[in-house]
Amino acid sequence: MTSERSTTIPETTNPTRTRIRSNDPSLKKLHLVYPPEEYFGEDDFEGFLNDLKNNTVIHYVLFERRFVRGISPSQYEQVLHAVALLTNLVEIEIWSVKVPLSTLCAAVKNAPKLSRIGLGMVTLTETTSCETLSSHPSLVHFCLSDFRFLVDEDDKNMDSLWEALSTCPKLLNVEVCSNQFAENPWTSAGLAKLACCGSVNFMTLRRLSLKGSDIEAFAQLIGQCPALNILNLRENKLGDDGCLSIARAVANSQIMELDLRDNQLSEEGTQSFLPTLLTPDCRLERLSLSWNPIRDVGARLLSEVLEDETRAPHLIHLDLARTQITDVGCNYLAKALAINKTLQSLGLSHNPMTNKAYIAFGSVLRHDNNTLESINLQCDRKQIDESGCEALLEMVEDNYTLTTVSTNLGSSYESKSYKFACSSRIRMFLRLNHAGRQKLLDQRGTKADWVQAIAAVQDNLFAIHYLILANPSLCQTE
Repeated sequence: MTSERSTTIPETTNPTRTRIRSNDPSLKKLHLVYPPEEYFGEDDFEGFLNDLKNNTVIHYVLFERRFVRGISPSQYEQVLHAVALLTNLVEIEIWSVKVPLSTLCAAVKNAPKLSRIGLGMVTLTETTSCETLSSHPSLVHFCLSDFRFLVDEDDKNMDSLWEALSTCPKLLNVEVCSNQFAENPWTSAGLAKLACCGSVNFMTLRRLSLKGSDIEAFAQLIGQCPALNILNLRENKLGDDGCLSIARAVANSQIMELDLRDNQLSEEGTQSFLPTLLTPDCRLERLSLSWNPIRDVGARLLSEVLEDETRAPHLIHLDLARTQITDVGCNYLAKALAINKTLQSLGLSHNPMTNKAYIAFGSVLRHDNNTLESINLQCDRKQIDESGCEALLEMVEDNYTLTTVSTNLGSSYESKSYKFACSSRIRMFLRLNHAGRQKLLDQRGTKADWVQAIAAVQDNLFAIHYLILANPSLCQTE
């Protein structure tokens, strides 16, 4: 259906805020982010709905507050139902408005191709009757971020939603993040329903004020998610006991990535947490303990794990940012890297390390480790002097596997300083490693490989000079 109204755009309308045209091939994404008058006139709401229902091109719809606040609640509900009838609708996002959850679920049940639902910074109402979302045939991703409840909402229990999601056969990704620590939409029963969803492989639960009984219930049921590979529990204030419960469950699961950032895990807690989690049977590949005050005790325990090839044999990424690890802890970890042959990425940013930590890592990574690819050593640069800079520079000169070394030594207002010069040279060698420096210097590269490497660093004269000195034949004519 193409009406005269929908094919004419008034001169006062911004071209980026065009009214809907049925089957307009250029309108694949509909952003309802402006006041309603940008989309329809005072007496034109029904025509807007008809054009929307008959569109076969739009596959993405975004709602934001300026549009929703300009229409009545009944019109809002009608637009939701009209959007759900779009033939090719794949994704719907709603931001910064009130969301009647049961109404939304009832609407999207009619969208057979819908695979993604995203709700961000929303105020939830009608949370107890979401059964209509049950067994949705195509839903893959559900995200509920920074939500809160309506102040006068009587029932804030969301078990109905979790139960409905647990029946969706293709659901792979669930992300839930609250912005109200005081309100807990979780019960043991709700956690059980969500955890029993056998298809989910990526689950994010953030800032949900999980209590002791709920943590225990959830931990016990992690094993019932046979497909769960990635578990993000950051900012849940689990404490030592809660983290230990999660560790017991993860150690015997198929989970390969665990994020426990900012969960109040202490150095005392690590003494039981780490031996429980990092066992020979643990399948973890990526672990984040950032923003937990594990200090040097935690660093020592982790170094013991890294030194033992039988413990956590799959671990390749370890994030320890802002964990209050000092030079002593860094020294433990540096010594462990001289033995460990599996870890590929280590994050230590914003810890109270000094020059001694740079020298320790520089010495080990220069000769004794050829598996680590990325290390983050950002810290207070006032604590790093020339010897620390030289240690890192010598490290990257002789280490061909490192491709990322993060520091904050160089800055634009220190362009003439020694630290900035070292930082520039470090970046040059890392770029050469990206370009395959090891293969070239081991004489396994063809002339085409050398030319390709030069092309990759063509904006850096020092890098080109380095390559030409390594292979003078590049300057010879055939």
